[in-house]
Formats: sequence, structure tokens, C-alpha cells
Amino acid sequence: MHTLAGVPVHGCTAAPTLLGLLAVAGLTAVFVAHERRAAHPIVPAAVARSMPVTASMLLLLAVTGGVFGALFAATFVLQERLGLGPLATGLRLLPVTVVMVFGAPTAAAALRPSA
Repeated sequence: MHTLAGVPVHGCTAAPTLLGLLAVAGLTAVFVAHERRAAHPIVPAAVARSMPVTASMLLLLAVTGGVFGALFAATFVLQERLGLGPLATGLRLLPVTVVMVFGAPTAAAALRPSA
């Protein structure tokens, strides 16, 4: 997160940004290697190999990245381009947050298989 927050200051190809991304990639590789050898991994191998679980996790990652990316971009536009303060920006983004909070249980109920 610190690396991404520094991109506006340093730029995408600056040494601090590239080193931060390299560190994240390295730590991710170490974590994955550790989990593969662990007696009790966070996600059991049988679950990780399940195609429906893998597909749903990839979909969740894409949707979450899109939603939070949109919130990040909206915050940037509202504060940097339109000159709004943090409180005004937060109040304008509050409906999105409310929909996310109340939409999650609604989606879970809608996706529940009918008996």
C-alpha cells in the first residue's frame, strides 16, 4: 500500500516504486512457498484445486479490485480535480459505501440455492 501511495510523488518507474513492487512480489513468493509446505495451510490443497472455488475467488478478486479502484479514482477526482475536502468527499461517496454494506447480505441471500 505504501508503494502505491508513493506513485504520485515518485512516478511509476522510479526506484522506490519498483523496489516496493519487487518486495511485494518476493514476499508473495515466500508466502506461497511456505503455504505449500505447511502441515496446515490457510487454504487446503483440495479447496485450492477446486475449479468452482478458484473461479469464484478470481471473480471476487476482479470485482473487489474494480470497486476499490473506482473508489480510489473517485476520491482522487473529487479531492484533486474538484477541490473538495475530505469530509465533502466522504459524504459524496457515502451512498456507494451504504450500497456495498447492505448489498453484501442481499447478494448472499439472492445466491443461496433454493430448497
